[in-house]
Amino acid sequence: METMIEITLKIKYEEDEFVNMSRKFFFCGIRIIPITIYVFAFIFGFVYLFYMNKIYYGIFFISLGLILIVITMIRYYVLPARKFRSNPQFQKEATIMFSEDGIHAKLEKIGETKKQWNIYNKSMEDKNNYYLFLKSSKQSVTIPKRVFTSKKQEETFRGLISQKISSGIKKI
Repeated sequence: METMIEITLKIKYEEDEFVNMSRKFFFCGIRIIPITIYVFAFIFGFVYLFYMNKIYYGIFFISLGLILIVITMIRYYVLPARKFRSNPQFQKEATIMFSEDGIHAKLEKIGETKKQWNIYNKSMEDKNNYYLFLKSSKQSVTIPKRVFTSKKQEETFRGLISQKISSGIKKI
């Protein structure tokens, strides 16, 4: 009889850890079209300003490009820390159990949630974390490597992820 694999992890994110995780995949959510608009705003601004002598159009497009860049920088540098501090859910300990059936999470004062493996389409790892990405969105479940109690537990986790998510674990 085959034994059921169950890995239980207790996770409590630190602010700097949360900020680094948020920034790591920040640009995954930005599409090529907005970046193209930023670049063209600057190009049009300089063309209008210096080659066509249309000062107002030039200033408008350069300003538009600068505003969009400032908004992007605020989203990258300021908002992750603010999001962590303003949402108590991120500051509380969560117990997450990984098993053959799926992922079962218990969050203090929020409740419990159970997700099946088929809602995840890829997994990645870097030197500090594992990331499990949901198919329907750009969200991920992030598991810090520091929460594993032993190398054996981490190896069992890696085996379960490789078995349940067909793309395996990609290193980033």
